Amino acid sequence: MRRFSLVLLALVVLWAPPASGEEKRIYTEGLLWRVESQNAPASYVFGTIHISDRRVQAVVQDMLQTVGPLDSISLEIVQSPATMAAAAQRMFDLQGPPLSQRVGAQLFSQTVAAAAPYGLNATVLERFKPWAVAVTLSLPVSELRAQASGELNSEKLLEAHATSNRIALYGIETIDDQLGLFDGLSEAEQVDMLRLTLQNSRKTGAIFTRLVNAYLAQDLNDFYRVMEEFSVGQESNLQEFFEGQMIAGRNRQMVERIQPRLAEGNALIAVGALHLPDEVGVLRLLEQRGYTISPMPR
Repeated sequence: MRRFSLVLLALVVLWAPPASGEEKRIYTEGLLWRVESQNAPASYVFGTIHISDRRVQAVVQDMLQTVGPLDSISLEIVQSPATMAAAAQRMFDLQGPPLSQRVGAQLFSQTVAAAAPYGLNATVLERFKPWAVAVTLSLPVSELRAQASGELNSEKLLEAHATSNRIALYGIETIDDQLGLFDGLSEAEQVDMLRLTLQNSRKTGAIFTRLVNAYLAQDLNDFYRVMEEFSVGQESNLQEFFEGQMIAGRNRQMVERIQPRLAEGNALIAVGALHLPDEVGVLRLLEQRGYTISPMPR
């Protein structure tokens, strides 16, 4: 699931409640932040966007030059065959009723048509969980093609940098941490998630273009402008799920888990850019723990 965080970003855009005017948010200007305490050397928090784009690769390379030698790099997930197998186990249901029975004939027919460009046929789709189909179809086909052609995303670049420079590499979360939250949705909520994804599939390309442009401009506040522009703002349960569990809840968990790395110092913490800003963001939570947070020059 190396593309999970980017998919999450697009899903949040679609299901976030529309913003009420221009709000002042904190920690939105910049992707790289210095984290300091009195008890350890400074560390860094970097916001990523998990997409295979050479412009994004350049941002990552520039960041690595800025921070210099590191003692550790922490990513949301460290990729391995085991993590990919765990993701597949979470996304497929080999024992329960087929997807066509879970979502109904009409929605299943729409799903089959939408999934064809992704190389998924009806037989394969029958074993998917409803939320897993929604997650898969929230990623543009163009990104899948880029990955298939060998283009690297931020995580792969950082993993390669850690390996080639003998830097300790850590995972902050597990696949179960991330995808297990989707399994907590009710059957009806999963079906709603799939239905809304299909209804708004034509927006996906435009959303990703805007998000990548905002990322390259290092303007995280523009993420919220995209939310205001594209949000469907329909399903309150899904809104609460994404804002409360997928963002705020994971932010708190990540801040807790990176404490050993920050105590060691000279660490790079790389998480999806959506997790950085606002009052419930990683940077604000670190500030509340007594760390001094300051932006690094672009």
